[in-house]
Amino acid sequence: MTPQQQALISSEVFYPASDGKPVADNTKQFRWIVVIEQNLEWLFADEPNVFVTGDLLWYPIEGNNTVCTARKLLFYDRYGVEEYYIYDPDRIELSGWHRSDTGLDSIEEMNGWISPRLGIRFNLAEELEL
Repeated sequence: MTPQQQALISSEVFYPASDGKPVADNTKQFRWIVVIEQNLEWLFADEPNVFVTGDLLWYPIEGNNTVCTARKLLFYDRYGVEEYYIYDPDRIELSGWHRSDTGLDSIEEMNGWISPRLGIRFNLAEELEL
């Protein structure tokens, strides 16, 4: 396929902005999404190559609007995500994965972990502290 054909095909593809699923299951989860997103936005405000967002569908293959919400860990591993974190504010549980030469590896101890990419420390007390 020529580059012109690829450009024509990708310009005709519609990329939905929503998958119809709620951002969070409850108010507490939504609050954490907003707090983390806003603080990362503040932290990286002077970094022009950093884009911070929350609840964003990501389409890693141009021209393909069907690859976006597959099993998240496998999906993120396949498309080169460097770090992936899951926080459950109800259980105060934090899990994380960091990219190695072989893919995303589980981080054994998240309490006190310092993200190599973000430069922030994760502490678990009565709730998550960043």
